[in-house]
Amino acid sequence: MADSKQALTAVKSRLGAFAKASPGVMKGVAEINRAATAPGQFDAAQKELMAVAISVAKGCEDCILYHLDAASGMAPARRLLSRRSRSRSRWAAVRR
Repeated sequence: MADSKQALTAVKSRLGAFAKASPGVMKGVAEINRAATAPGQFDAAQKELMAVAISVAKGCEDCILYHLDAASGMAPARRLLSRRSRSRSRWAAVRR
Protein backbone atom coordinates (compact mmCIF):
# COMPACT_ATOMS: atom_id res chain seq x y z
CA MET A 1 0.00 0.00 0.00
CA ALA A 2 2.81 2.40 0.85
CA ASP A 3 4.34 1.82 -2.58
CA SER A 4 1.10 2.79 -4.35
CA LYS A 5 0.74 5.90 -2.16
CA GLN A 6 4.31 6.90 -2.97
CA ALA A 7 3.68 6.24 -6.66
CA LEU A 8 0.51 8.36 -6.56
CA THR A 9 2.41 11.18 -4.86
CA ALA A 10 5.01 10.98 -7.65
CA VAL A 11 2.25 11.06 -10.31
CA LYS A 12 0.71 14.16 -8.74
CA SER A 13 4.14 15.77 -8.52
CA ARG A 14 4.79 15.12 -12.22
CA LEU A 15 1.36 16.55 -13.09
CA GLY A 16 2.11 19.64 -11.02
CA ALA A 17 5.45 20.13 -12.74
CA PHE A 18 3.80 19.68 -16.14
CA ALA A 19 1.11 22.22 -15.22
CA LYS A 20 3.79 24.77 -14.30
CA ALA A 21 5.75 24.10 -17.48
CA SER A 22 2.71 24.06 -19.79
CA PRO A 23 -0.20 25.94 -18.22
CA GLY A 24 -2.04 26.31 -21.52
CA VAL A 25 -1.97 22.59 -22.18
CA MET A 26 -3.16 21.84 -18.65
CA LYS A 27 -5.98 24.34 -19.10
CA GLY A 28 -7.02 22.37 -22.19
CA VAL A 29 -6.79 19.09 -20.26
CA ALA A 30 -8.99 20.60 -17.52
CA GLU A 31 -11.57 21.63 -20.14
CA ILE A 32 -11.60 18.12 -21.60
CA ASN A 33 -12.01 16.71 -18.09
CA ARG A 34 -14.93 19.06 -17.35
CA ALA A 35 -16.65 18.06 -20.60
CA ALA A 36 -16.02 14.35 -20.01
CA THR A 37 -17.37 14.44 -16.46
CA ALA A 38 -20.39 16.64 -17.17
CA PRO A 39 -23.75 15.11 -16.21
CA GLY A 40 -25.12 12.82 -18.86
CA GLN A 41 -26.10 9.22 -19.44
CA PHE A 42 -23.43 7.95 -17.02
CA ASP A 43 -22.78 9.25 -13.52
CA ALA A 44 -19.39 10.52 -12.36
CA ALA A 45 -18.42 7.22 -10.69
CA GLN A 46 -19.21 5.22 -13.82
CA LYS A 47 -17.18 7.63 -15.93
CA GLU A 48 -14.24 7.43 -13.54
CA LEU A 49 -14.36 3.63 -13.64
CA MET A 50 -14.36 3.81 -17.45
CA ALA A 51 -11.25 5.99 -17.19
CA VAL A 52 -9.66 3.31 -15.00
CA ALA A 53 -10.52 0.64 -17.57
CA ILE A 54 -9.11 2.70 -20.44
CA SER A 55 -5.96 3.39 -18.44
CA VAL A 56 -5.51 -0.34 -17.81
CA ALA A 57 -6.13 -1.15 -21.47
CA LYS A 58 -3.54 1.45 -22.51
CA GLY A 59 -1.09 0.28 -19.85
CA CYS A 60 -0.52 3.75 -18.40
CA GLU A 61 0.47 3.23 -14.76
CA ASP A 62 0.29 6.94 -13.94
CA CYS A 63 -3.23 7.13 -15.40
CA ILE A 64 -4.30 3.98 -13.55
CA LEU A 65 -3.13 5.41 -10.22
CA TYR A 66 -4.67 8.82 -10.90
CA HIS A 67 -8.08 7.44 -11.88
CA LEU A 68 -8.17 4.80 -9.14
CA ASP A 69 -7.49 7.57 -6.64
CA ALA A 70 -10.31 9.66 -8.10
CA ALA A 71 -12.69 6.69 -8.15
CA SER A 72 -11.85 5.76 -4.57
CA GLY A 73 -13.24 9.12 -3.50
CA MET A 74 -16.66 8.25 -4.93
CA ALA A 75 -18.80 5.94 -2.81
CA PRO A 76 -20.45 4.05 -5.72
CA ALA A 77 -17.10 3.43 -7.40
CA ARG A 78 -15.46 2.50 -4.09
CA ARG A 79 -18.17 -0.12 -3.44
CA LEU A 80 -17.74 -1.58 -6.91
CA LEU A 81 -13.94 -1.62 -6.67
CA SER A 82 -14.00 -3.31 -3.26
CA ARG A 83 -16.50 -5.88 -4.52
CA ARG A 84 -14.26 -6.65 -7.50
CA SER A 85 -11.24 -6.85 -5.23
CA ARG A 86 -12.96 -9.33 -2.90
CA SER A 87 -14.01 -11.44 -5.89
CA ARG A 88 -10.47 -11.45 -7.22
CA SER A 89 -9.12 -12.47 -3.80
CA ARG A 90 -11.59 -15.34 -3.57
CA TRP A 91 -10.68 -16.44 -7.09
CA ALA A 92 -6.96 -16.34 -6.28
CA ALA A 93 -7.56 -18.46 -3.17
CA VAL A 94 -9.47 -21.04 -5.24
CA ARG A 95 -6.74 -21.20 -7.88
CA ARG A 96 -3.97 -21.98 -5.37
